[in-house]
Amino acid sequence: MGREMGRDWPREWQKAATAEQRARNVFLQAQERALHAARFEEGERAAILDAADGAYRAWTAARAVLDGFVADWRQSVRETAAG
Repeated sequence: MGREMGRDWPREWQKAATAEQRARNVFLQAQERALHAARFEEGERAAILDAADGAYRAWTAARAVLDGFVADWRQSVRETAAG
């Protein structure tokens, strides 16, 4: 169960979902820090905003991997159902 067509769907799902969750959490922490960037010096502010931007890109990339996994899994389910 869960290993249709040679793929370990539960393990792949766990890896993709965990990576997306970690990336989202890093982004949310960076965003929170960026919201308070006015307290910092100009150089620190730029570094904080750059970190938030990088974290957002990492999160969206992880989300795309998760979305791709879901699409692959749905396709596999359709193919299995079609026989």
